[in-house]
This record gives sequence, structure tokens and C-alpha cells, in this order.
Amino acid sequence: MDAYSRTVARLELFSDVEFRAESSCGQATAFFYRHNGELFLITNWHVVTGMDPTTMQPVANGLAPAAMMIEYKQSVDANGVPTAGTNPLANFQMPLVLYKNNAPVWFEHSTRQKC
Repeated sequence: MDAYSRTVARLELFSDVEFRAESSCGQATAFFYRHNGELFLITNWHVVTGMDPTTMQPVANGLAPAAMMIEYKQSVDANGVPTAGTNPLANFQMPLVLYKNNAPVWFEHSTRQKC
């Protein structure tokens, strides 16, 4: 089993790409999925868009996320290198900016928010 398959991620959402505490606009969860050798982070549509899928209105005080900090735990070997297995867990953080050249960096299901 892939080491990431057992990993749930906590997401801290930010309305800017500086990851400043005052720009925090919510929290969410996600999980990892590996397909054809690529690792994907899976979360809900409203998490990355900041929009209510029913009303299409902003959900967090009008702030839409521009970036997220992905926090997760993963097994590590004796040197602290991530590995598969039942070794001790370590905390990791990974920043992710949600837009590049004003275009989203994520993939959406073909039915978008209706999925």
C-alpha cells in the first residue's frame, strides 16, 4: 500500500500567497491519491474556490483562498526520510499556491461543484 494512502491532510487556507495569519480564511481536510506515478491531493470544490456550491456565493466572509498550507503526517526512517511502512510518524508542511497566471492549478471533475 502506498504510504500516502494512509495520510489525511489538514488544510489551512489563506486569502493571499504570503501565508500570513491574518489572511487565514478557513480550514479543511483532504487526502492523497497516487495514479500512474503522480501524487494528487483530493479535496472538495468549495475548499479551493471558496464558493458555496448551491448558492455560488463566497463562504468565508467573502474571502476566496489564494493558497493553502498542507499539513500531514508520514512514516519516516531513522534518518527522517519519508518512507512506507509502520515506522514512526513525522509532521510535514507543504505550501501550495492555488493560481498560476490567474488560472487555477487544480483539476476539477467534469460536473464541477455538482460532483
